[in-house]
Amino acid sequence: MKKRITALLLAASTLLTTSAFAATVTFDSMGSQRAVITCFDKDAKLVYARLAKSEDGKFTEEIPAQYNGFVKKAYIIGAGKSIELTDIMPTDEPVNTPEPTVTDKPEATVKPDATSKPSKREYPPIYEKEADAIYGMALVKDVGTDINSSNETIYSLTLFYNGKEITVGIDENLQLSSAPDAYPELKGQDVGTLKRGDVICMTASISGDKIRTVDLLFRPTDEDIATGSVNYGSDFEKLFTQNGKVAGKWNYMKYTERPSSDRYNYVFGIVAERNPGSLILINKNAMEEETIDLDIRKDTLVYTCDVYGREYTVEASDIYGIETSLPSNMFDRDEPFTLDKDYTYNYALARVVDGITTEIILFNNYNE
Repeated sequence: MKKRITALLLAASTLLTTSAFAATVTFDSMGSQRAVITCFDKDAKLVYARLAKSEDGKFTEEIPAQYNGFVKKAYIIGAGKSIELTDIMPTDEPVNTPEPTVTDKPEATVKPDATSKPSKREYPPIYEKEADAIYGMALVKDVGTDINSSNETIYSLTLFYNGKEITVGIDENLQLSSAPDAYPELKGQDVGTLKRGDVICMTASISGDKIRTVDLLFRPTDEDIATGSVNYGSDFEKLFTQNGKVAGKWNYMKYTERPSSDRYNYVFGIVAERNPGSLILINKNAMEEETIDLDIRKDTLVYTCDVYGREYTVEASDIYGIETSLPSNMFDRDEPFTLDKDYTYNYALARVVDGITTEIILFNNYNE
């Protein structure tokens, strides 16, 4: 007969008095060897991340006292699950958490209660998994400096990320891990070299509360992309890939090939048409047989960067704000459609997760 552990998530285990007043979290490994423990402040900003390893079927980690009261979560690698954690502050006496009880009989399944509240979700609904949200694209709004709790100077980045405007503190010595082929000189530069309108992705440190890596995915160009003097490739790939990979690790969608079967894919192109549930992009060749039709949802995250006057005004938007100035009959002509400077172009950098477009960053009003 199957045995079942009735307590899968334990709030704490044997907390001893300590001057640091740190809290400990203990939770079931669910058969995994690793989990990422994270803390978020009241603005949902990631402030702490650490890789935990399981022992005897459990994860047990001490979290610094400065994060007491913060939202704590654990993403269990391999199990594909994210759970919210609860910590208990130490008292003058040791607090012992009861061991999980084992029953010999299977427990009856409880039917859902119509009044039950759904579990708390900290990331936008367009993402299937929390990991999809963590690796999301971020649009830079502002770059400044600040002083952290250790009285150290850090870079302060204001971003549109996961559908919100957030501020992230980054070590002033952290360098850009990668940059697209159009800007090879930016790889290895410190994060302070970023500008408004840049698109980045980040990973959190597994050993503390710092951002571990920052990759530059895209930077707006001074002249129009399709009709300017610089050739960025038929699919504009030099603008957002490094040696054919986005951030050196993800594939991009080619206009003449089927998308790869990878979970993550990226694409860049001229906005040609928006229909209910789809967005059609074209590449530099502007041919009907070389289009990409993206599957978009009403909750697909959209950010815009208006390049008019090169002031790069950035803001959050939605799919209903996606527009094109190209003629609707561009492919219904006797002669092939030609991209020239008579048109105003809107470009889109999109991230596709398992076939669904999760984020779109628009760069509007080129040539205007």
